[in-house]
Amino acid sequence: MALDISSQSTCNEGSTILLGGVSIPMKFKLRTALPLCLLLTTNSAFAQTKAKTKTDPAKTEEAKKPAPDAAKTDTPAAPTAPKPTKEQLAEAKLHYERGAALYRDTDYKLAGVEFEETYRIAPSYKILFNLGQVYLNLNRYAEARSALERYLAEGGKEIAPARKAEVEKDLWGLKARTAHVSISFYRMWAPERGKPKEKQPVDGVSVSIDGKQVATPVKNLLIDAGDHSIGTYADGYLTEQPRNITLSGDSTKNLEFEIKPQRSQEQIWAEEDRDKQRVAETAQERKQREEQAAREQEERRKFLEQINGKKDYTWVGWVATGAFAAGATVTGIVALNNRSKFEDYRDKTNAGPVSPDDISGAQTHRDAAKTMGIVTDVLIGATVVAGGISLYFTLKKPKTENVNEKPAPQKAKADMVLSPTYVGVVGTF
Repeated sequence: MALDISSQSTCNEGSTILLGGVSIPMKFKLRTALPLCLLLTTNSAFAQTKAKTKTDPAKTEEAKKPAPDAAKTDTPAAPTAPKPTKEQLAEAKLHYERGAALYRDTDYKLAGVEFEETYRIAPSYKILFNLGQVYLNLNRYAEARSALERYLAEGGKEIAPARKAEVEKDLWGLKARTAHVSISFYRMWAPERGKPKEKQPVDGVSVSIDGKQVATPVKNLLIDAGDHSIGTYADGYLTEQPRNITLSGDSTKNLEFEIKPQRSQEQIWAEEDRDKQRVAETAQERKQREEQAAREQEERRKFLEQINGKKDYTWVGWVATGAFAAGATVTGIVALNNRSKFEDYRDKTNAGPVSPDDISGAQTHRDAAKTMGIVTDVLIGATVVAGGISLYFTLKKPKTENVNEKPAPQKAKADMVLSPTYVGVVGTF
């Protein structure tokens, strides 16, 4: 049958409406015709739109009546929604009319975009009705149900009984095409070692349904019935393949999924054991170093105990110094004596003829003077070294230590030990 949009007939499934000479069939209940009924037989969200059809005034009187002013009804306005300005209303009207034209051209996707923009600029429960019908045509049943439920809730008593009955009938049909779902996550985790693993809730998991991110936690979420793909992501956990689920119409499901940590509990325990082992090994090494230092300190204490006895061998150094000094003196005198004799021979040669014995004697005294001079220099050097060492040990003679008292920590230093039968270096580090 055909319905003229100017009539008061109800837009039912299986009927058609005539729009500009074009017959538009009713697909699913009120999918196509009902928004047109709203746009063309009732006042729109904007009072500026006037009816252009030539119909009986008596039959369209109700359609010409302005929508009730929200401020004059018992339904309080939303406190967070400021009243649109004139500029906003003009912009919203433009989007509204564009959406209506697109809807008439059956371009439901773009019509939905325009109606959504209309509602964003100037929220009105009447636009929710249009959005519900658009979503129905796009098979977005959950969004259609949500929009129509909000339409009834926000419209309240302002909605005509006939329209309310039609929407409730649509909602009854949408229940079979939608479902509610809740999703929670857990990991298998042992409370402590030696105890069996048990389910442990995991929060902070990001969830996507059919590739679209949804708000978390997912509690009683309204979605279309049918097949869905659920993706998850959480820091510190493995990213698994999407899980596929199937929801029947008008159902409520509580889904529980296990997610696996990137590091298993066994791996964490193994790392903890390795850390404890490293700490134990470090403590053992430290203990060994301390014991080695104690042994070295004990050896030094015993050595100092030996050299701190009654015998004092510093005199040996001074005796050696004296011997070297005496030797240097003797050899020096011998060198000077030979040099003096050599010079006498040289003067004699300059004065006149000399015999071969004189020449031989001059050479002998010259060589002896040179040799004794070298020996004298060596002995003088030995005297200086021996004297310095003797002076050092005389001034740095260690004090007697109590062998039963643990030596106090000392700064790093080195000492030389000299005795008739032993030369060594004693150091602390």
